[in-house]
Amino acid sequence: MTDESCPEYRSHDDAAGAEDPQARVMSHGEMNAAYLSGQAVPLAQSVSWLVRCRGSWWVVYEGGWLRITEDLVEADIDSCAAIADNNRS
Repeated sequence: MTDESCPEYRSHDDAAGAEDPQARVMSHGEMNAAYLSGQAVPLAQSVSWLVRCRGSWWVVYEGGWLRITEDLVEADIDSCAAIADNNRS
């Protein structure tokens, strides 16, 4: 059972939730809108489940998207993204 009073578990169906820099959850609809507007970019075409959006990395799960909050994990993903960008050039 989820505790709806915790921000991590609140529904983020409205766009205002994802705009919050502290938001940890984004709905599929919000991510789709961000992708269509160019605000969300996958790590690579073959890694569409990991996306850079609004200054953070997000990973997909069945209920939506979770923001990666660990600094070391973000740094590792940033390094992989830089390598991928260099290989595309």
